[in-house]
Amino acid sequence: MKKLVMALVGAALCVQLTACSVPSLGSAEGKNSDKSVEYFDATMKASFAGEFDAYDDFVGSSAGESLYESEVESYVSGLMYWAAVEEDYVDDETYDGFVEVAKTVLAKCNWEVLNTYAVKNESGYDGILEVNLYPTDLMDLMHDDVEDAIDTYNEISVDYELEELERIYGQMVLEIAQKYADQAQPVSDPDNELYWYDYDDFGAVISDDDWSEVDMLIMDFDRL
Repeated sequence: MKKLVMALVGAALCVQLTACSVPSLGSAEGKNSDKSVEYFDATMKASFAGEFDAYDDFVGSSAGESLYESEVESYVSGLMYWAAVEEDYVDDETYDGFVEVAKTVLAKCNWEVLNTYAVKNESGYDGILEVNLYPTDLMDLMHDDVEDAIDTYNEISVDYELEELERIYGQMVLEIAQKYADQAQPVSDPDNELYWYDYDDFGAVISDDDWSEVDMLIMDFDRL
C-alpha cells in the first residue's frame, strides 16, 4: 500500500487534556476574572512551554511536568500520524529526535486572552474567555518535503523488508522536521475562540472538551 500524508481528525488521535478544573473563583459578577486569565495562561505555559511553577501553584501539586510530557507525547504522535510514520517501527534514537522537535515547536506556539465577559444566569453569573490560539506553521513548511519522502518510500519499497523500510522513512521525516523546527513561527491568522467558564464556587475555567479543542488547535491538528 502506498503511503499518503494523512488528514488529521480529532477522532483519529488520543490527545491528552491540558487541564480539568480550577480552584474556586468566586461568585460575584466579574469577580476574579483576572485570576481566571492567570490560570488559563499558567496552564498554557505548563502545557506547551514547559513552565510549571504557576500551574503547580494553582493546582496545589507538582502536576505541571507530567502535563507537559503528555502534551509533547501527543504532539509527537500527531506529527507522526500526519506524516504517515509508523511509530511501532521507529527506533529510540529517532523517537527521541521527534521529542526534541516537539519541544522546540510547541514552545513557539502562542495564545492571547483578548477579553473576559460576565453573563448573568439563573444562579449568578457565567463567564466567557475570548482567546486567540496561534499554532506554528511547521506542517505547512514540511508538507512538500514529506511528499517527496513518500515518493522515495514508494520507489524503494521493493528493495527492503517492511520493518527496515519504515525505519528508514521515519528517519527521513525526522530530518525534515529537524530542518524546519527552528524556522517554524506562529501563524498570522489565529483561531479565535470563545470558551464558557463558571463564576460559581464549583466552576471551572473551561470544560474538559474545550481544553481538548485547545490542544487540537494549538498543535495545528485541525488546520490541515
